[in-house]
This record gives sequence, C-alpha cells and structure tokens, in this order.
Amino acid sequence: AEVQCPALIGSAFANLGRHLEREGPFPANSPFVHITGNDPGDLRITIGLAISAGERAGGNGEIEEITIPAGKKLFCYYQGDNNLMMPVYEEMERFAEEHGCRPEEGVYEYYLNGMDVGADKLLTKVVMALK
Repeated sequence: AEVQCPALIGSAFANLGRHLEREGPFPANSPFVHITGNDPGDLRITIGLAISAGERAGGNGEIEEITIPAGKKLFCYYQGDNNLMMPVYEEMERFAEEHGCRPEEGVYEYYLNGMDVGADKLLTKVVMALK
C-alpha cells in the first residue's frame, strides 16, 4: 500500500511533540523533514524537531536522536505549495554547481507555518548541504 507523505509527516510531528512534552527539551527550531533518494518509490525520509545543543531527547524505539552534520549549507525560503518545489531544488543545485560546490544528496525542509494559512502561503526554509 502506498504511504501518503503528508499524513505520515503530520502523524510523525504529533508523535515527536508528545515525546518531547514527556522528555523535557523544548524544540529549538521549526519541524523539519530530510528527504533523500530520487525515486518516489524509494525515498528515505527523516522527520524531526531540532533541540538545543547539549539537550537530550532520548528515544523510544520509534524515535531516535541524531545530529545534523555541521558544514557548508545553501538555503532559501520558498512560499507556496510544497508539492511544487522541484524547480527550487533544481535551481539550488544549479547555483551550487555554478559556484564550485557539489550538493550532498537530500535536502532539509523546515516548515515555518502550517496548512491553516493555505497551500499558497506555506513558508518553507529549504537547506541543502554542500560537499
């Protein structure tokens, strides 16, 4: 059965929120999704909430603590329907290559507001790690 990404992401964010309420650390940034893979049938998705350095979130089998690697990053802000972001990724990759950088696989999407504003007003920070 095909998994619907928006439903999966929404459910995961709710689960993370409940976990952090029980464990203590307050999110230090907007919720994010890290997507790797180019084939829609074989995407790898990490769904998370950043916490401050030095804080511990613990884990419960379904939730694990990871560190987002430091390094050079290229980012932009996108306003609009998240389903229409492919040209943004392509433009970021082109910009990086024109400036002598190679993008790492995957992007981070930080969701700065929610669907209550309407799909055309969604604001997303897109972050691409560079090699």
